Amino acid sequence: MRSARTVMTWLLRRPLALISVAIVVGLVLAALVGPVFVPYDPLAQDPAVQAKGPTAAHPFGTDYVGRDVLSRVVEGARPSLAIGLASVSLAVVAGSALGMISGYLGGAVDLLIQRLVDILLTLPGLVLALALLAIVGAGSATLVGVVAVVLTPGIARVVRSATLVVATSGYVESARAVGARDRRILVRHIYPNVLPTILVLATLNIGNAILLEAALSFLGLGVQPPQPSWGNMLSGPARAYFEVAPWMALFPGLGVSLAVLGFNLVGDTLRDAFDPRLQRMT
Repeated sequence: MRSARTVMTWLLRRPLALISVAIVVGLVLAALVGPVFVPYDPLAQDPAVQAKGPTAAHPFGTDYVGRDVLSRVVEGARPSLAIGLASVSLAVVAGSALGMISGYLGGAVDLLIQRLVDILLTLPGLVLALALLAIVGAGSATLVGVVAVVLTPGIARVVRSATLVVATSGYVESARAVGARDRRILVRHIYPNVLPTILVLATLNIGNAILLEAALSFLGLGVQPPQPSWGNMLSGPARAYFEVAPWMALFPGLGVSLAVLGFNLVGDTLRDAFDPRLQRMT
């Protein structure tokens, strides 16, 4: 595995890597401190400026009840990113644990875990999420768990593949030979060597989680109005007004696209940086 210093040096020499990091950092800062600086209350309605296009006073225009779209896009970044990060954190913990246990122990344990993973992977992510939400109910809190369940099987499958490679290495065989316990081998030898794979999976799946949250909120099963999120800003009146007021859907849609692009580019960059087979690293 490459050292952290070498990886950082590699990243700094790649303009695309810097751009992707800048996008992600900008979105996170917008979610954390942006609402303090927005010019209007994202919930405040002003009938005098209903569905007005972009102006100096309202750079992103206003929606069908006169709310400032810029303020709502910035405020909507918070739940979208929070749900994405929280759900991916849960999915990475669960998927990594299942993948390492499955790949290391093998046998009946591996068979059981992988058949469960196969069952979940046969269903499209959105269909599985809708089925789970029909059981547990809609809402921001349940959405985190549902998105995590959707993402966990894919993470477990990839981590298992990485674990199978590490488990057959000489140092793992040596640890077994001297009587090291399975838990110690998993923690001291397997986990550090599959960590780069886990980091890449985590970064790539944040974009997937944000996109899935937006889709579910668009369908009315995620963040509930009047609390803005990028997904629910695209639904309802935004669709009805699209021909006469396209900015109502355009800017939250750009927020989703930018977030997915940024996290995917960071994930691709990390994958290249951690891959020892690539000779582009200096």
